[in-house]
Formats: sequence, structure tokens, C-alpha cells
Amino acid sequence: MTLSLSDFPLEILRQVFSNFTPSEKRHFCMKLPISCKEQDLVRAMLYEKVKIGIPATPNDDHHLLVKKEIRNLANENIRAFVSLLRMNVRYFPTDFALPLLESISDYFDKIPNVEIEGSNEDVDIYAKRMSVYSVVKLNLTGGNCCVGGDYSNLEHLKFCFEGSKPQTRFPLMLCSKSLSTIEIQGKRKLKLSQQPTFRYDWKFLPAKIMKLKFENCRVVLCTNLPKLLTHLVLVNCTLSDPELLLSNLSPQLKHVELDIGSIQSLADIQFPPSLEFFKVSNSEISDFHSVHLPIFLNLFISRTMTSSTFILSSYQT
Repeated sequence: MTLSLSDFPLEILRQVFSNFTPSEKRHFCMKLPISCKEQDLVRAMLYEKVKIGIPATPNDDHHLLVKKEIRNLANENIRAFVSLLRMNVRYFPTDFALPLLESISDYFDKIPNVEIEGSNEDVDIYAKRMSVYSVVKLNLTGGNCCVGGDYSNLEHLKFCFEGSKPQTRFPLMLCSKSLSTIEIQGKRKLKLSQQPTFRYDWKFLPAKIMKLKFENCRVVLCTNLPKLLTHLVLVNCTLSDPELLLSNLSPQLKHVELDIGSIQSLADIQFPPSLEFFKVSNSEISDFHSVHLPIFLNLFISRTMTSSTFILSSYQT
């Protein structure tokens, strides 16, 4: 007996097609009869996660769109629901006719999750042509992390500082009420005097901020950390007042990593009961005998020839 695809339940076919690469799905979709349920399924899976201007990588399940596909999706000549769009705006095709560019902008607003990466100059140019309303993740590089546009749905901001000016302020987009994660990264080879300095009154951060990460930066602490913060990571950073930070840990913190130097004691620190992971690198701490730890936090200590690293963890290993 000969079986065809139509003999199998769609759920079984979905499991099989989930092991296909995007290029294999596209090729298979072209070979199937037009408008059959199997083709509709493969097409839906192919266009569920797409990208523009980002090279393919191993195990990448995002389909790389060409210009024709962008046009056909916007005009509904390709009927498929896109749930996630990732793009490097430097390679976004801006040579569309204005009416089509406007229709694409309207279409992008209907995509629930849009992730953008590029320099702040490229992102600014893009935001002047297209809507950024659906952007939930923004990965910026450059000497200034202030870009224009309505990022009211932004959830995740990452900024890689590549400028030479030592003073850099937080971007205006931090007024986005939906923002929950901020990552700021400076150049590792910069001298201390050249590292970007971030000054911000923490109380003005959006109420939903849960994750903060700074790397190769000087951070000026003005007030207490956000109350809902669960993850705090400071790597190779200089703080204006380390004691102020450690004496005002957020009550919801679960994960803390500190590589800020100049920490000599944790004896007077009030760790929040929610803390599950605490790591201190390149410190001058000699022991934890007088440290008051949450009851479920276990202690693991590892050292290298050049630095001391202490890891306190209740995670399963």
C-alpha cells in the first residue's frame, strides 16, 4: 500500500517538518500542490519566524526573506502569519516606491514581535521611514544610544558603545513602560578614563525593569535599584559607590554577578531571601564566615592565579 502526505494527520506532519531547515521547507513547499493543506502547513511554518539582512547560522530556524517575499507578504500575495521578524536595518531595502514602503510599514505593525539591530545612525534612518511600534528588542551599536521613534512596546534594549566620548547618557527610549531588560556594553580595550559613563536616576526607570547588565562601563548610582529587579550583572565595571549598591539590593533579586573590584567585605550586606545565585569576581574578599546568606544559598568557591571568584548558588549542578 502506498501512502501519501494526505494520509497523515497534520500534527504528525508538523513534527516531521519541524526538523527541516528553512531552505528545505521552502523547497518542499514549492513542490507541493498549490493550496493543499500540506502546502499551507509548510508555508505557515516557513514564515512563522523570518529575518532580513542577517546571515544564516547553524541551527537557525529563521527564514531569510528576499525583497519579493517582503512585498508579497505585505500585499497578502503570500498568506502566512509572521510571529517574529529579526532584521539588520543596514540591509533593509529602502528603494521601494513610497506607497509600497508605507504598506510594508503598516504590515510590520501587525507583526507581534520585531527585533532590530544596527548602528544608531542606521536605526534612526529606518525609524524615519518605517514604524517601530512593534519593535520589542533593539540591539544598537555606535557612539550614542539615543534614537528617535515610538518604541512604546520595547522590552529589551542592548547597546554596544563604540564611541570615544567618555560621557554617555541613557537613551530617551527608556521611557518605554514595557522595557524589562537593559544591556549596556563598552569597549573592553578602552582605558578607564575613556569608558562610557552612565548617569541615571534609577527611580525613573520603567517600573517593569527586571534585568540590568553593564559591561566595561563606569556606572554612577544615584538612588536605589528598581524594586522589581531580578537580575543584576556588572562585568569589569567601576561603580561610583559599591557600598551604596550592595546596601540597597532589590528585594526581588534572584541573580547577581559583580566584577567591580574594591569589594573587601560582605559582612554587613542584607541579602534578599529570593537570591539564588551570587557571583563576585576580582574582589579582595578573603572569606564568607561572617556573611549572612539566604537559607537555601550554597557556597562554591573557585580561585585563579590572578583573581578570586566566589560563586554562591542554589541552582542545581
